[in-house]
Amino acid sequence: MEGRETRKFYLMRHGERLDYVFGDWMSQCFDKHGDYFPTNLNMPDTVPKRPQGHHVHIHDPPLTKTGIFQAQLTGEAFKKAQLDVSHVYCSPSLRCIQTCDAFLKGCSKKSEIKIRVEPGLYEWWVLFGDRLPDWLTPKEL
Repeated sequence: MEGRETRKFYLMRHGERLDYVFGDWMSQCFDKHGDYFPTNLNMPDTVPKRPQGHHVHIHDPPLTKTGIFQAQLTGEAFKKAQLDVSHVYCSPSLRCIQTCDAFLKGCSKKSEIKIRVEPGLYEWWVLFGDRLPDWLTPKEL
């Protein structure tokens, strides 16, 4: 039809997860006070402090440095291919928000596009069954 705008929908999963690469990373990276320290160069330099305690990261792990790099490269590829991004919807999980943030940085849209967090995009039933995880608030992010 003439005069109608074409829309495209792109679906992307999160980058490389810390727990998938390092397994029991929590016992390697938190001291008895709950302070984080990376033990590998592919681990993030910092992780967000969780009001409920560091143990909550087990159900909402961050990305590795490689995961951030993957997402940023994907954004750069979108920019190079001149694929226009106007909206971004994201699961509330930390790894997905980190992926979106790095993707938007890669396609030079970080200052233009807000990430729209949609809890319905989370795959909660796989990990939690009858309850939702303790996600970070926008302020904590």
